[in-house]
Amino acid sequence: MIIKIDMAMDTPIYEQLRREIIKGILNGQLTSGEVLPSVRNMAESLSINMHTVSKAYQKLKAEGFLSLQRNNRATINDKENYAYTKEYLDMVDVEIERIVIEAKCKGLKKEVLMDIVEKSYNKY
Repeated sequence: MIIKIDMAMDTPIYEQLRREIIKGILNGQLTSGEVLPSVRNMAESLSINMHTVSKAYQKLKAEGFLSLQRNNRATINDKENYAYTKEYLDMVDVEIERIVIEAKCKGLKKEVLMDIVEKSYNKY
């Protein structure tokens, strides 16, 4: 799997890594039981700090996507562990509100925004 990190983006690097791993799970590039590179190896391959990778892995673990073992193995969990929580729904609400506010300020019509959301949702 190729992970794309954009150092110039405003989005924190750990969040970009988290999103890339989730995208890999969704599109089947990462499957249940698959072992991800160690924190050190992932950091070296992406030329980023080990703490950044560790933070992404810890978030993914808290969200049910990964299991972390003491030997620094990060394993993709079965999809049954991905259930959303109230905290997740709150986060989605905040992100969507941010997008809607920016879109309305720029004059984007509701229909256009909804079309973008539908296309993105259907893409996966």
